[in-house]
Amino acid sequence: MLQPIQFVFLGVIGAAAVIWALSSMGVIKPRDHELYNEKRRHLRMAENTIERTYHYMANLPKEARADIFTHLDRGLLSYAYTTARTKHDVYNFFKQM
Repeated sequence: MLQPIQFVFLGVIGAAAVIWALSSMGVIKPRDHELYNEKRRHLRMAENTIERTYHYMANLPKEARADIFTHLDRGLLSYAYTTARTKHDVYNFFKQM
């Protein structure tokens, strides 16, 4: 006659056997770490873009920042960066003349 602890032990072994069988058949797969690496790379790239955008904005007059802030408020990071870079280049071009 089996004791209750033996039923628990058999249940744990049975669950482990089912998980092992499913993973060996490919039904259960381990985490894909490439996805997390891609996420980290994307976040790093976004941080760098934000830093460069604010660097460009620091050299612009306050009147030229409205479009950039509009893009940032909408979450359009690449448009904000492109606008900041363009306005920064134009500002420096006319500033040096």
